[in-house]
Amino acid sequence: MLKLGVVGYGNLGKGVTLAGLAAKDAEIKGVFTKREPSSLVLPCGVKAYRREELKNFIGELDALILCGGSAMDLTHDAYEYLEHFVTVDSFDTHAVIREHVEKADKTAKKYGTLAVVSAGWDPGLFSLSRAVFAAVLPEGETLTFWGRGVSQGHSDALRKIDGVLNAVQYTVPDVYALSSARSGVNPGVPVEKLHSRECYVALKPHADEVKVEKEIKDFPHYFRGANVKVHFTGEQEIAERQKDLSHSGEVIRNGFASGERVYLSVKLKTASNPYLTGGILVAYARAAARLKKEGKTGAFTVLDIPVSYLLPEENGRGYEFI
Repeated sequence: MLKLGVVGYGNLGKGVTLAGLAAKDAEIKGVFTKREPSSLVLPCGVKAYRREELKNFIGELDALILCGGSAMDLTHDAYEYLEHFVTVDSFDTHAVIREHVEKADKTAKKYGTLAVVSAGWDPGLFSLSRAVFAAVLPEGETLTFWGRGVSQGHSDALRKIDGVLNAVQYTVPDVYALSSARSGVNPGVPVEKLHSRECYVALKPHADEVKVEKEIKDFPHYFRGANVKVHFTGEQEIAERQKDLSHSGEVIRNGFASGERVYLSVKLKTASNPYLTGGILVAYARAAARLKKEGKTGAFTVLDIPVSYLLPEENGRGYEFI
């Protein structure tokens, strides 16, 4: 059985836990939290521990799945835990993924461990699509669209801003750009303008709206340079909006094969962004454990890992999917 630990129990941690319980070849050995463990409502049979108790699980876990946010949490957790554990994360700050991979690789090799990084649906599944499309259709252009949907990463980034009590962010694709790409026409829209960012924010008492809005719009890698709309509202509305965890996306490549026009696309739509991501992370935890058994160390992205490694070992090389 694949023995998994889960660090963090927000929406993503819940998704990973449920995915691990649903997998016939896996078991959740524990959820590790900064909160009081007894305050968590967990599925039957799953135990919660303080993060400091992870030291008691050294050598007991096949993989530790990190469920913190990319803006602040993973830039610390992803390297700290590599001293003793194989880790898997869904780090999604595209602009600095190279730096994240390189640092995780150096750290993992230092301790003889292994990390699978940026293994969500984007980056992750969509990364595979972009790479395959570019490989088979080298003469072309790829555009990626997200939404309309709730971005867990951007919402988490909003909540890290001083003065913000709670927040949710919707990613909304530009209608003209999306329809143009689908019709095979380059929309001519700068990448940073392909989407708008709709932010709904509840403030802490005495927080300055003007200051908070300025910080949001100047947040590097998340909002700076984008079309950002900030709506200040109450905590009750935010709580209602957070019940909707749906998201969607599409990768489109328009190009030519021997002079003939070709259109490639892959779409994704999910009622729960974190629950889908949870399933992906468990699959890559399975792959991480297999790589470690082979004696591999260092950091790996989804482009480095054979797809068959995502499957339970009973599926072998996955011939039934070919």
